[in-house]
Amino acid sequence: MLIDNSAVNKGGDYNNLPDTFIIFLCTFDYLQEGLPLYTIIPSCRETGQIFNDGTTKIIANSTAAEHAEKDLKAFLSYMNGKPPETAFTKKLDKRVNETKEDEEKRREYMLLKSFEMDARRAGIAEGIQQGISQGIQQGFADGSYRKALETAKVMLERNYPPAEICLMTGLSKSEIEKL
Repeated sequence: MLIDNSAVNKGGDYNNLPDTFIIFLCTFDYLQEGLPLYTIIPSCRETGQIFNDGTTKIIANSTAAEHAEKDLKAFLSYMNGKPPETAFTKKLDKRVNETKEDEEKRREYMLLKSFEMDARRAGIAEGIQQGISQGIQQGFADGSYRKALETAKVMLERNYPPAEICLMTGLSKSEIEKL
């Protein structure tokens, strides 16, 4: 992990790494479970074994502010645009406002927003292309299936055996029986 590289000296032991927390502040429910916080620790997908390697990801879900304990509720509510209520959220609000007024930090923030918007646009365009491609594939599949049904009907009218209709159209025996 790149974060680990800066925390250990060359030749150092990875067991000496400090605990690492990565916090995601989300204004949507990433895991869609209605919880204000999700704590994610590393585990092996194949075995389910949990690793206590000191890395933890925390996802804060501001949409569940009402379900959080007092201090967390105040923070999540602040994330949702409500005025600061606690000493922490007031201090945070002060820092946010200072950052907004600092021209260099504002430029960095705007550059970051610009990258984010470009990435979002690229993702949307890619999603549209993928949707079009899937739609075309589905259209061809639906058309082929309809054509196979039409062919099977004609073959039934001409008394072809069901096994031969299955072979020629790719339809199953049950699909032919429904005709």
